[in-house]
Amino acid sequence: MNNKTLMSKIGHLESKIDVLETEISILHEMLLAIGFPKGIYTLKEAVYEFLSDNGSLESDS
Repeated sequence: MNNKTLMSKIGHLESKIDVLETEISILHEMLLAIGFPKGIYTLKEAVYEFLSDNGSLESDS
């Protein structure tokens, strides 16, 4: 690949990162607003607990 192609791909990936960071930030703020005290982190803990209680976590690993 030449330098121009690589720079184009880098630009495209940087754009995707920006979109994903924005979406995660919005999701985090929404979770805080509806009562998850630590936003995404609390949601992640709740999902792990739910999966663990239902036996789904072990079978998916």
